[in-house]
Amino acid sequence: MKWLAQLHQDWMTARKRRVTASAQPFRRDWEQLLEDAGIRSAEDQQTALREAQQLAKFQLIPRKRNPRFIDKIVVPLESEAWLHEQFGTQSGAASQEQALNAVRAWSAKTHPLMPESWSELCQRYESKHLESQQSFLERALETLFGRETPLEAVGIQTSNSTLHYCGPLVLHFADHSKPLDLRYESTLSVAELEQTTQITTTAQRLLTVENRKTTFLQLAHADTQRSTLIVTTSFPTQAVKLLLQKLPPSLPHYHFGDTDPSGWDIMRKLRELAPHPVLPIHMSWRPSAQATPLTQRDLQIIARLLADPSMADCHPVLQAMQNSGTKGDFEQESLGRPSFPEWPFYENT
Repeated sequence: MKWLAQLHQDWMTARKRRVTASAQPFRRDWEQLLEDAGIRSAEDQQTALREAQQLAKFQLIPRKRNPRFIDKIVVPLESEAWLHEQFGTQSGAASQEQALNAVRAWSAKTHPLMPESWSELCQRYESKHLESQQSFLERALETLFGRETPLEAVGIQTSNSTLHYCGPLVLHFADHSKPLDLRYESTLSVAELEQTTQITTTAQRLLTVENRKTTFLQLAHADTQRSTLIVTTSFPTQAVKLLLQKLPPSLPHYHFGDTDPSGWDIMRKLRELAPHPVLPIHMSWRPSAQATPLTQRDLQIIARLLADPSMADCHPVLQAMQNSGTKGDFEQESLGRPSFPEWPFYENT
């Protein structure tokens, strides 16, 4: 049911940061919900209404002046657990408790070389301290994993999540719109994205790019026709998630990332989050005599991706890498600077 999926998405956006029990039921304009879900014909709207009535999990409030039509749909507090169950999500409180259990488990362990420092570190790392050290920690994670790795990639969500993008955007708020079309890299905070009711663009397509420090900047300069909304993302952060949820689902979405196992896993995560298809571009497996051998972790990721039906179109590339035993020439930067000053930027690869 498309309307139910849209309702869940809107409800999660409103509730996601709450770690205490909600005091008020969630309310949504019924007609706007159907519009956002792409349900526009009278027949489909009647079907959606019957489905909502039959579920009996929600309250449908009729218009005061014309009770034949529905004004609002309400998610009662007692129906929130059911809605989580339908979509495999969990409340902010449950997510917080899961994270705290992981912290408690690691805090209880003893570091073999620095037991006192480890204990002090675990006691000191509350959320404000993490945010104050975010840049340092993310550089350490990048060194550890060999790619840009935000704290959100290891399950730590902060209020500092930022969208890095280039291209035309219009942010729509409840009472006004804000056009943005800066020529090169620009940023938007999670707070700005959360306040928007929707986001539109005059670009013909969305391109997510893994490497922010080189490839993203080169593509931003190369897009002379301003035909592509270019967004940088390694592991998709909260800011990227919000953009994907609020852009028109009909906007074509391509992803250009590294072609090692972790690079393909990033695309799998994007497909999981985006309400539209995500297609790879310039992501062919390329052999190399100096290629790094696949690690045990790499092989585990490949096996998981090969077992994932959502990645079926990428299985031939993954199998080629698996059969070679190496990562191949996997880095985006090895393709060099863009060959063309417009989409698709590079020769087909």
